[in-house]
Amino acid sequence: MKILATSDVHGALTPTENDETRSSLSHAATLIDDIRASHRNCLVFDNGDFLQGKPLCDYCSEAQNELFQHHPVIRAMNHVGYDAVGLGNHEFDYGIDFLNTGIKQANFPVLSANIQCDRQNWRPSVILERDFEDEDGETICLKIGVFSLLPEQVIAWNNRHLAQDAQTFDIFEAATREAQTLKAADADLVICLLHSGIGAQQLSEKMENAALPIAECVPIDALICGHSHRQFPLKSQKPTLSINHHNGTLFGVPTVQPGCDAAWLGEITLELEKDAMRTQVLASTSRLLSTREAKSNKALRSLLEPYHKECASYLAEPVGRINVPIHSYFSRLPGDPAVALTAFAQREFIRIHANDLFPENIPVLSAASPTKAGGWGGPNNYIQVNAGTIAQEDLTKLHPFQNTLVALHINGQSLREWLEMSASSYNRLNAEKPPQPLRDPAFPCYGFDTIFGVTYEINLTQPARYDVSGKKVGNGERIQDLRWNSKPVHPDQSFVLLTNSYRAGGGGNFPGATTSNHFDLPLIDCRSILSMVLARGVRGEELPTSPWKFSDAPNMSACVQIGSGALDILKEGYGPEIGLNYPIVNSDGFLEFLVEFDASPKAGSIAFPKRSAYIRN
Repeated sequence: MKILATSDVHGALTPTENDETRSSLSHAATLIDDIRASHRNCLVFDNGDFLQGKPLCDYCSEAQNELFQHHPVIRAMNHVGYDAVGLGNHEFDYGIDFLNTGIKQANFPVLSANIQCDRQNWRPSVILERDFEDEDGETICLKIGVFSLLPEQVIAWNNRHLAQDAQTFDIFEAATREAQTLKAADADLVICLLHSGIGAQQLSEKMENAALPIAECVPIDALICGHSHRQFPLKSQKPTLSINHHNGTLFGVPTVQPGCDAAWLGEITLELEKDAMRTQVLASTSRLLSTREAKSNKALRSLLEPYHKECASYLAEPVGRINVPIHSYFSRLPGDPAVALTAFAQREFIRIHANDLFPENIPVLSAASPTKAGGWGGPNNYIQVNAGTIAQEDLTKLHPFQNTLVALHINGQSLREWLEMSASSYNRLNAEKPPQPLRDPAFPCYGFDTIFGVTYEINLTQPARYDVSGKKVGNGERIQDLRWNSKPVHPDQSFVLLTNSYRAGGGGNFPGATTSNHFDLPLIDCRSILSMVLARGVRGEELPTSPWKFSDAPNMSACVQIGSGALDILKEGYGPEIGLNYPIVNSDGFLEFLVEFDASPKAGSIAFPKRSAYIRN
């Protein structure tokens, strides 16, 4: 028996006109069809975050014509022929009514066991009765129990749509309850669609990524993970007692996590034995299949062509101008223009519309993090928007998720801990080792905040203070020389911190994010804020310089991987605020630069920008 799975497709239905090689659901559909044709016993699932993420999805939420009465994502998933689908947190970005309308059009059950509304078209679980053939060609009916879960923080992340209408339940408790219910209903197998990443092994309250405790303690036969856009299994990783990349198991449970944007198809193969008493899993294999090697499904592309044509004029609509390119190639290096633009827009909105909502003499700081910056997403997983007119499509690239603006009241100590969490996403420098990767791959790019309005240094000779789950693992002091208005920040000093609803709701596990008091703000999403600022035009010299730099560490260096598109940016004279040596291209298709942590760039390097492109001197 084969279980095939996608997750975090985010509306990536077909390849774009500019990149026919980019993965999409149409590639995954071809692969699914091929596997179904050669294997008798297949089930296909999706693990959530399918309804939002691409410009077409945003247009669907606004279009009123007859064509868009049928949602293209749901039509595409009907075409693929999913057996069941779980909800992710982003399914709620357009509101419950919009989601319910889409679910009505689905030819498959839509599931979520730990979010409940008075009006909902999804259910917590389902038992699928399917006829399978055994090795002798005999037909056997199996009852497949399937349930789905998502992070309970979804209410905080989508407060404007869910605060009054939804209730969430603990992800682990809901998993235990639903699995036991399905077993009691005589399910032969129980499959968990877990819109949650692998995360920490120890169970904790409101876990965003809870796969390990669920795999260890909940009676399930297969697990499909998601949400964090990572891949599992990866044969290059060494197995541990709990996480076995070679066998593709978590605590012995067959598991896949198929990345994002339909770049991978998860495949779990189960060898089953059924007798009168029970069905038993004798053996399993789990793997990821790259969809890039498959051809794009012509029938699905033909089905979706009218939607893309209808949407094209919307995507081309101008929303503003900027006179420098904005991209995420220099994510987590000093001088990232994408986070500078976001932070600038947030501060401008407050200055114009909401400055009087804060007590006088409290400094207002603005935090921003990358959204796409290589990593597990590959060398094309970056934002790049050219200088000039910004169209609606560009705006969606800059802000793919519609989080709302939040203002927190924090003190100087909370500010320092927040920055220590960001700085923990780097590896520690070691002069006795050859240059190692700069970034700790356990931390996603969106788990790194730059905070504008203060200045600070990050000293990578110090150990990290936090792990990716937000657990304190040491007393390292990477944040040094933290200042506001050129004066040292005191622990009890008050600040207003502008951030987004994802971070304030616990996304990224930042210390103090969920316990800090909120100021009342106009309810507005961060993409709309960016659109308002771009509409009047933005000049590169308006954007702030990096508020931080790496502390000097003579004779120490690290490797940083950046997408190949950065070469054109560098040739135009736009660079980060740190020296980079000329790169090599590694086996994964990334440019690999050497960063040296000295006060000045070395000869023979791509040094500081030839002109101050993004920065104000």
